[in-house]
Formats: sequence, structure tokens, C-alpha cells
Amino acid sequence: MDQVFTFHETVRGHLHVMNEFPCEDSSSSFSAENGRYHIAIVADGHGSESCFRSDYGSKVATEVALECLQQFAEATLASEELEKRFYKDIFSNPRYRHMTVRRLTDTILAEWHDRVLEEYKNNPPTLEEMGESATEYQNGKNPAHIYGTTLIAALKLPQCMILLHQGDGRCDVFYEDGSVDQPIPWDSRCEDTATTSLCDEDAAERFRSCVLNLAEKPVIACYVGCDGVEDAYRDTYEGLGGSHVLMGGVHAFYKYLTCQIVQMGNETFKSWLPDFLAKFSADGIFSRSGSGDDVSVSGIVDLSKISSYTEGYAYDVKLYALEEDLFWKENELGGKTRKHGILKKRFDDAKLDFENASVTQNTLTESLAQLQNCRIEFARKIEAAKEELEAYRQDAESATGQFEGRYVTRFATAMQRFIEDISTGYSQKEAAYSKMLEQLVQFDGKIKQIEEQIECGKKNLLELETKRDEAQSAFEEYDTKYQAIDVERGKIADQIKALKEGM
Repeated sequence: MDQVFTFHETVRGHLHVMNEFPCEDSSSSFSAENGRYHIAIVADGHGSESCFRSDYGSKVATEVALECLQQFAEATLASEELEKRFYKDIFSNPRYRHMTVRRLTDTILAEWHDRVLEEYKNNPPTLEEMGESATEYQNGKNPAHIYGTTLIAALKLPQCMILLHQGDGRCDVFYEDGSVDQPIPWDSRCEDTATTSLCDEDAAERFRSCVLNLAEKPVIACYVGCDGVEDAYRDTYEGLGGSHVLMGGVHAFYKYLTCQIVQMGNETFKSWLPDFLAKFSADGIFSRSGSGDDVSVSGIVDLSKISSYTEGYAYDVKLYALEEDLFWKENELGGKTRKHGILKKRFDDAKLDFENASVTQNTLTESLAQLQNCRIEFARKIEAAKEELEAYRQDAESATGQFEGRYVTRFATAMQRFIEDISTGYSQKEAAYSKMLEQLVQFDGKIKQIEEQIECGKKNLLELETKRDEAQSAFEEYDTKYQAIDVERGKIADQIKALKEGM
């Protein structure tokens, strides 16, 4: 006989603890004493304000589902003849299969409604409880709504597994051929915070189910879990038409649990699980964070068969963890690339502005030095011209004095011309000297202008140097972090490559 281990655990979510919300999940599991059937169940009460007694609703859902599945299993396995006929009909007759499952879900739903409505009758909600929804309920809104909850249940018989599902959450089935899938059809209405519920008016029609033939495809483990598990993983929905494996995170989570069961043993695993799930709700595993929600899991595990698969599961878990690390490192790099580029350009621009300003400043300094040298040389020429002019003036005065009164009248005209020539020459030299003085003033003005430009340039250069240094510091600080992430990304990529090559 197969050695089958069943378990269940529910923990209050991290955000529920932080916000002082009650735990709205419930779970259950069961193995018959004769080992012929096994059950795993989870229920997730809705967190909306209008479902303010969903914690009670989820508790009732697990209790009712357990009772109904036990009764169904006992009746089905009551005799060898009944069991054989059941397998024959359930697998060969679609109508019988549909009617059988529908009767089962209808019974669960009816019992749940009876129980919650009895609670409603015996313990009517107060106006404080109802809050903003008071008017709706006073006007005849379905009272079962306040107990709204999801439900996932698995019943494993010797040759058949029946899976039932209403609302969100996931059911992971592990097969003997090594594959893992989620065979229950998904309801597209269960997206983000929206979900179907046992309290819906069309709940009977919307119950999803799946019947597995264990003789054709043996199951070695089945896990059911509320959305507190799946919401911790980014690829829960990305796999639809995307590049990621659908439910990769959820599969890795249950493969990890499987490895822990085999490694620890049943009792140690049960003791370890509550603390693990509480930490998982807060921090997650193989993900950046937990969902923060209540977490419930329940499972049916064939220990006689599954231990030989744990090495492969451990490999899958390690690979998934590394690939998730790689994804987030690449995502982090991608998020930093734009800023990294902006800071690099800002530094390059500031550096170029400083270098250009430095070149301009050097050019001005060189121009000033050249201009000052030219002024010195020009001042020398002016001084020489001044001396020459003075000498010319003295010679002209001397010559004029010598000629005055010494010559007869017939030389007067020639003498007059000579004096006029001297006067004209002096005037020309004096004009040239004056012009040189004006040019010297222009030299001084140009020098002063360049000196002012240099002084202004010094201030600007200091500002540009500060701007460059600040831009460099900001870029280098960010670049250090950026390069460190890239190095880590490279190491993770190498680990993945080595892991795949070594398999």
C-alpha cells in the first residue's frame, strides 16, 4: 500500500498582523485509517469590507467540504463492486462524470449556505459590523455574502482524483512521469483582487472541477493553496503568452515543500511549516517579497514514490531561484540604465564645459601676455619717438635762432621756406607721437578688457570645476553601484550556466 502523507496549515498574513486584521483563511486535510482515500482543502475568505465575516465563511467551507468528501469517499469505496463501477462510469461516461461532480459541489454549496445562514440567523450582524454596507443588507442583499470565501478541495481515491475549485488560489499536481501542472480550468474572472465565491448567485454553475485517472497518469503529490502563495510570484500571470513559464514560482514553491517533507520527515515538517509560511507571507521565497496575505496550504503526498524525484525538484528549485535573481538583477540594471546614462552625460558635459572654459582662459591669458609685451615694446617706441621729437624741436629752434637777423633780404624767402619746412616736420612728428599715445590708450583699454574677462573667467571656471566635480562624484557613486549589480548579474548568469552544464 502506498505511504501517503496529508497535511494542512494556515497562518495569519504579515499585513493582517501589521494592520490587526483577522486571519480569513482556513485549511484542512484527512487520511482514512485504511489509507484508501485522502483529502486536502483550503478556503480563503474575502478581505472586502462587505464580507466582514469571511473568516467564519472559510472555516465553514473547509468543514463542510471535508464532511461531504468523506461521505462521498466512504460511499464510493463501500464495496469492491461499487468502487469498480464508479471508476468505469466516471472515466467512460462524461454525463455521469458531470452529474457526479455536480451533485458533490451542489451538496457542498447547499451545506455551506445552510450553515452560514444559520449563523446569520442566530447571530445577526450589528450596524457597526455592516458599516457602509448596512443599507444594502437591510434592503435584502444576500446575507451569505458577508461570509464570502473561495474553496479548493482534492479527494484522492485509489484510482481517481477529484479536484474542485471555486474562486482563486491554485492546485498543483505532481505526476509520476515527472511533470507538474494545474489541471483545474481557470476562471478568467479571478484577476487581481477580483474573485468568484461560494456566495455568488451563480456559484453552482461556476464551480470548476477536474477528474484524473490515476491508472493512466499516476499522481504522486497534490497541493492546494490560497492566493497568498501565488501572489508572491511575478510569473503567476506573466506566463500567459509571455516568455516565462506559467506558474513557475508556484511550482518551485511546492517542489521546495516536497523536498522539505522528504528531508525532514512528516512530524518535523509539520512543526517547521507554520513559521516558514509566516516568514513567506512577509518576505517570500524565490521572490522579492511575500504577498503579505494570509497563507494556507494543504497537500497529499505519496512518500513511497516522491523521494526519488526530490533531486530533480531541488535542481528545478535552485535553477528557478537563480533565474529569478537574474531577472531582478537585470530588471534593477534596466531601471538604473537611464539614470546611469543621464549622470554619465551630465558628467561628460560638465567636464567638456570645464575643459572648454580652461582653453578659453588659457587663450585669454596668452593673449594678455602677448598684449602686455606688445605694450611694453610700443611704450619703448613712444619714448623713443618722444625723445626724437624733443630733439627735433630743439634743433629746429636752434636753427631758426641762428638764421634770424643774419641774412640779407634776398635770403629771406628761402629762410622762410626752411623755417616752414621745419615747422611742418615737427607738426607731423608731433601728430605721429599723439597718434601713438592714442594707440597706447587703446592698448591699455584692451588689456583692461582682457584682464576683466580673465577675472570673470576665473569665477566661471571655479563654478564649472565645482559642477564637474559634483557631476563626477554623483556619476562615480552611482556607477559603483551599477557596476556592482552588473557583476552580481554576471555571477548569477555564470551559476545558471554551470548548473545547466552540470545536470
